[in-house]
Amino acid sequence: MLMFTPSNKTVAALAELKPYFICAHYLCCTMNNKQKWHNIAYSSWAVELVVLARQYCAKLTGTLTEEAEETAAGGEVALQDWLYPFLGLLFYKMSRCPNLQQSIEFDELGGSLSEFDYQQVRTGVEELLGVDDVIAFELSEEEARIYQGAPHLSEIAADLYQELYELLIHYNDGEEERMVMALARCQYYFLMEWGTKLLLGLRWLQILHAESFLVEDEEDA
Repeated sequence: MLMFTPSNKTVAALAELKPYFICAHYLCCTMNNKQKWHNIAYSSWAVELVVLARQYCAKLTGTLTEEAEETAAGGEVALQDWLYPFLGLLFYKMSRCPNLQQSIEFDELGGSLSEFDYQQVRTGVEELLGVDDVIAFELSEEEARIYQGAPHLSEIAADLYQELYELLIHYNDGEEERMVMALARCQYYFLMEWGTKLLLGLRWLQILHAESFLVEDEEDA
């Protein structure tokens, strides 16, 4: 077999080209990452999740006053009856998201929702729920870790609002890498905390839903 030994001139020429090879490799990796972020940010599951987040945040802010008036007049579905199927759908969509925890860091994303806005949402929901706000059953060990004392559905609703609000704020930034960060952040806290809160609220809504149906059956009988 013939062995090729490059001349000193060839070696020197290749050495001069090395920075260009490095630059080309960097550009290729950057382009691959940009395509990766684009594919995630605009995937069907991501868009569906963002749509749900917008619906939830709009429901708990823009329509709270209107819903209170319409419910009193008997012309609209009560908030707890709206939350019951919606939270089930939200949990399903979050549980179907692919794992983003190894894909990107999101520590640089800060919180945006003020304490005033949080409390405004919580008290608004509390007023609409009335006596149904207090969750009246024994908590599991995991639920007790999160809540001390009797939890309130309005607090859970406001906690979920805060997480989905943060998702929208950072996703609407429009920069695809930050959009993916927002999705990864939302998923992380869903896995660590607010997914458990959602299920707790859904359990209570299931009880309220069953009780209302059973009462209607008794009245019809």
